[in-house]
Amino acid sequence: MSQLPDFQKAINDFTTGHDRSQDSISEGGFSVCPHFGAWIAGLDLSADDSATFAAFSASQVEGEFSDERYISALLDHADLPEGWQEAYLWGSIPPVNEEFLYIVKSALYGEVQQRLFHSPPQTPQDALALAYLVEATTGLEAAWINRTSSINYIPMGHLEEWWPKYMFIVDSTLSPSDLAALSETAGSSTESEALSSVVQPERLAKIYSSWSTVAAANSRLPAEMVNRKLDTDWNLLFHPNADREKAWSVIQGILENGDYEDLGSYMGEFWDMKDGNWFEYSRFAVDSPQALWLKARILEWCDENMDDEDEREEALDFMGIEVS
Repeated sequence: MSQLPDFQKAINDFTTGHDRSQDSISEGGFSVCPHFGAWIAGLDLSADDSATFAAFSASQVEGEFSDERYISALLDHADLPEGWQEAYLWGSIPPVNEEFLYIVKSALYGEVQQRLFHSPPQTPQDALALAYLVEATTGLEAAWINRTSSINYIPMGHLEEWWPKYMFIVDSTLSPSDLAALSETAGSSTESEALSSVVQPERLAKIYSSWSTVAAANSRLPAEMVNRKLDTDWNLLFHPNADREKAWSVIQGILENGDYEDLGSYMGEFWDMKDGNWFEYSRFAVDSPQALWLKARILEWCDENMDDEDEREEALDFMGIEVS
């Protein structure tokens, strides 16, 4: 165990014998691997092995920042069983064993499942560890998808089943400074911070400048910024802080130009995080008070200005507005 090839061989042997069909699907809709933790424990590392294991793993994150370094830094605060973080780093050594990282991802989702559905956080420290775990897990998953070009893979499982539970814990327990530290560790704004209800509007405005599609899904985004960006960010037409008459004025111009199909692409239902995004998940453009008011105006405009019934029905269908 004192030499790198030994552990690489252990990884290869483990992945070769691993059967994904034996994994389970969690309450959150993600694949959960129960085998990884038992495998780590079964290595039965000596004190010297553990020291070598940790030292080599730490050396992998020296130098330039990378996905691995950020994810490892998050895992360092996630209160994981001994050896999990180090095994992730060893598995990231080129040539990367992507099947092993898939297993690590699935094991981490198992931890998310356990902490959300079975042993929820009892202290602020537990809640903060959960936040680091979630961001590390979704970050690892995103990096794995990008490397493997797994275009049919659905990230984050059934988001609607677990994300509200997670954000309730975040918003009821963590502080703005906790979330800012989380983002700093991750190397950029995290979804946990960008979507939290405890983050101050001015901080959200800063996040919006670099990650608009996520920050636009937060109802606390400042009204001044929302209304200033209505012409260029059509998501914000449906934001709760958008001035309704200003939003309608922009939408009326869009309809007059015949761009209702383009507008409709901002008004879609959320399905999953493969085909959708955080703004769709917010449902601001689907059934919020802002959306219902604007849809009524759109329907009225179409009734008054579209003489061709087929075109009218097509336009309303593109925008998700039921034809009466």
